[in-house]
Amino acid sequence: MRRVKERLNQENITFRAMVISALENALNEEQKPFTLRDAAAGEPNKQKISEGEINAEIQQFNDFKLQSL
Repeated sequence: MRRVKERLNQENITFRAMVISALENALNEEQKPFTLRDAAAGEPNKQKISEGEINAEIQQFNDFKLQSL
């Protein structure tokens, strides 16, 4: 926060003006497309597990834990 105060004094601007400027700069930057890398587990030659299967397993686990309480 000390660095922010120093910068505000150097540039003779308000905190609000600094935040607005930073947001405008961030929005004007060209965005690189986001690509989610493959984080599949297991061996590459084996059959892949679908998202639905994973979610079903998680739900079964959660249901079992709730029944155990």
